[in-house]
Amino acid sequence: MKEFAVNIVRHLTVLFAACTAFVLTVPSAYAEESIDTNGGVSADRSSDLTKVGSIDAIADENKTLIPQMEARGAILSPDGEWMTMPSGAAVSLTAKSFADCPSGWVCLFAQASWGGRMLKWSDPGTAADLSSFSFNDQMSSWANRGPYAAKWFYNAGFAGTSRCMQPYTSNSYVGSSDNDEASSFRIYTDAAAC
Repeated sequence: MKEFAVNIVRHLTVLFAACTAFVLTVPSAYAEESIDTNGGVSADRSSDLTKVGSIDAIADENKTLIPQMEARGAILSPDGEWMTMPSGAAVSLTAKSFADCPSGWVCLFAQASWGGRMLKWSDPGTAADLSSFSFNDQMSSWANRGPYAAKWFYNAGFAGTSRCMQPYTSNSYVGSSDNDEASSFRIYTDAAAC
């Protein structure tokens, strides 16, 4: 039975590897090792099925992001999921979803369908270059859950092509021509600014 389970897991590993990075662990009743899709065999003996992929990419990025943000005065949250800038902007250190964008805030997401890393602001009058958050040319979706109009720009310094984010609207995918183009961002002080 143990050999059968290990063979099944090896075949599933090949299938999953084609789609995304997964770590599969075999229940300890059947095997004493776990198999990862990158070809290695680990000593982990847990029986959990753990998705890595974008989570690993975020973790690797955080190794450089956290010190950069701390150098700018950011504070790491006690749960380790957010860096809060002196301006009040918050940068996620873990993958987020639309539900993580609070009412009253404007949120930018690295992936379509409100996924991946997220930046969020709530103060009217906010103006930010996204490179300050290691988020230049990374936005794929957004949510404006606040009462003020906001706008994102192709270039730093609020220049170049821009797109409006009307109050209480969202966009699950900015489209292929706008994907990964946002370089700066602004929240206006009224609802009719754009």
